[in-house]
Amino acid sequence: MFRNIIHLVLIMTLTFSVDLLYAEKGKVAKIIIKRGTVKVKEKGRSVASIGKGDWIAEGATLATGKKSFAKVLFVDKSQMNLGPNSQMLIKAFPIEKAGIITLMRGQLRAKVTKDYMKIKDKSKSKLFIQTKTAAMGVRGTDFQVNYNSQNQSTSLVTYSGEVRMAQIDPSSNFRGGQRRLERRVSSSGSVSVRKGQISQASPRTGGATIPVKLNPAQLKTLQKNEGQKFKKSSSKAAPKKQFRNVIPKGLDSKSASNDSGEMKKAMEKTVGKTQIKSAVVAARIEKSAVPTGDAGGKVDQVTGAVTMRSGGYLDPQTAQYIQPPPESSYDPMTDTYTAPPEYGGFDAVTGDYQNESFTLTPEGEFISVHTDDGRGPASEGDGPTAPPPLDPSACVGCDGSPMDDPFDPNQPGINADEQFADIEAAHDASLESIQNSSNVFFIIDTQ
Repeated sequence: MFRNIIHLVLIMTLTFSVDLLYAEKGKVAKIIIKRGTVKVKEKGRSVASIGKGDWIAEGATLATGKKSFAKVLFVDKSQMNLGPNSQMLIKAFPIEKAGIITLMRGQLRAKVTKDYMKIKDKSKSKLFIQTKTAAMGVRGTDFQVNYNSQNQSTSLVTYSGEVRMAQIDPSSNFRGGQRRLERRVSSSGSVSVRKGQISQASPRTGGATIPVKLNPAQLKTLQKNEGQKFKKSSSKAAPKKQFRNVIPKGLDSKSASNDSGEMKKAMEKTVGKTQIKSAVVAARIEKSAVPTGDAGGKVDQVTGAVTMRSGGYLDPQTAQYIQPPPESSYDPMTDTYTAPPEYGGFDAVTGDYQNESFTLTPEGEFISVHTDDGRGPASEGDGPTAPPPLDPSACVGCDGSPMDDPFDPNQPGINADEQFADIEAAHDASLESIQNSSNVFFIIDTQ
């Protein structure tokens, strides 16, 4: 067994030495998975197709076609997945300094290792990802970047670890090396995007937006997909709302509506006293629950900025975050908001945003898919009313007016029954997470 371990160590050492040898010759990455059309443009050479096992030099540009994908392994063992219709430039990838990757369009999913490279200062970024409107500093994490060249919007979703993000003025022609990029992502204007959060930067945002939680179900699907699946599922954009019957089996609704205690006895027999007590406690806690600072609508005490509502969707195609509207229900279990059906949903296989009624343009407008020319106002006809245009520069309460918090007991026109009804609606939209903790959920008023 000891001999086998020695052999394994020697093989790993030899492999890493070979990788460094390629790096010394200017080859810094290798294609380990390829699907569809993948091409490379290296300095002094024409565009050429590239296949599995081929090496890529520093300074090369890699591009994928429609429904195409490339997984690239770098000499430091970091992996990057270049999605369909995407293009990236390996600007620099030295051994003793942070690498610089420029995403020119499309989607990049990266899993960056921490300790393989010979970077002495571990407090600095291990890798920089740059677009025309954003700079991101990475120290070892799993994340996804989308950049749309039409609206110049950059979105960043972090799956594990932490990524620093700062906006770049597209008119400044920023050409940063390692030092300038490190200063940019460490500046006061940068934000820290942690696990499960999303931030975006564009000419309209005025800076990198304060990170908020992405819709938990979409986050899980995107993380699992890694940009490799293109086939659309047959599921609808937004799941149908599901309702549960709170009356136990064997008890009619008339008996359940009286005060004789028959309903309580039947539930105790069917569910059990312990489970009922737990449900009562959970209901009371949720009844008093209010959104935390991460859910949105809370003022940053340092900058004065206000976060957008969490729980929205990412549209990878346009690199835009679709914020839940003010009337959205709040789910205290996930600390996110649930947007109405007209705001769309996501594909259950790819995680991509989709909307059966409206198309989201790069300009942030929802265009009806039912108009004759496909470009008419989305509100025309008898179909659902279109959501208002996305405005990433706007945020909850930014105009200085009181924030409309439906869970604030001091808010005029809002009572406890309405608050509880909103929480119930949020739970219906989050049925899967509820069922994971209990097969049956009762809300009981024992007072």
